Amino acid sequence: TEVLNSAQVKGEEVAKALQSIAALAGIAADKKNGFEKVLAQYNDFNSLARSVYVRMAQGDQDKAVADKASQLGRQSAALEKELQGLTEELGQALKTALTDISSSTKRQRYSNMFVFLGVVICATLFVSWIVRRFISKPIQDTVAMIKDIAQGEGDLTRRLKVQSNDEIGE
Repeated sequence: TEVLNSAQVKGEEVAKALQSIAALAGIAADKKNGFEKVLAQYNDFNSLARSVYVRMAQGDQDKAVADKASQLGRQSAALEKELQGLTEELGQALKTALTDISSSTKRQRYSNMFVFLGVVICATLFVSWIVRRFISKPIQDTVAMIKDIAQGEGDLTRRLKVQSNDEIGE
C-alpha cells in the first residue's frame, strides 16, 4: 500500500501541474483545451488505475482486472503520446517567443548604439568647437601678430583683442 500511496501522491502532483499549465496566461485557447482534455483523461485514468492496482495488490487474479490493467497500459501510452505532442507544441511556441524577444532586443541594442554614437559625435563636435573658439583661435591670432612683429613689419600700435574678463584676460 505504500507504493500505491506514493503513486497517488505523484498522480496528484501531475494533475496539479497539468492544471497550472492549463491556467497559464498567454497560452493559446486550443492548447489550453488540449491540456484540459488530457487532464480529464488523466483523472479518469488515475481513478481507474487506483482501483485496479488496489485489487491487484490484494491478489485479485480475475480476468476483468487483467483486462482493465491492459486497458490502463493502452491509456497510459495514449496519454504519454498526447503529453509529448503538447510538450513539443509548447516548446516550439516558447522557441518562437524567445526568437521574437531576441530579435526585438537586438533591434533595441542597435538603436541604443546609434543614439549613443550620435551623442558622442555631437559632444565631440561641441568640445572641438569650444576648444577652437576659445583656445586655438586666440593663440593663432597671438602667434600671427608675434610673427608679424618678429619679421619687422608688425604694427606695434595694434592691440590683441581680449575677450575675457578673468585673470587670464587681464
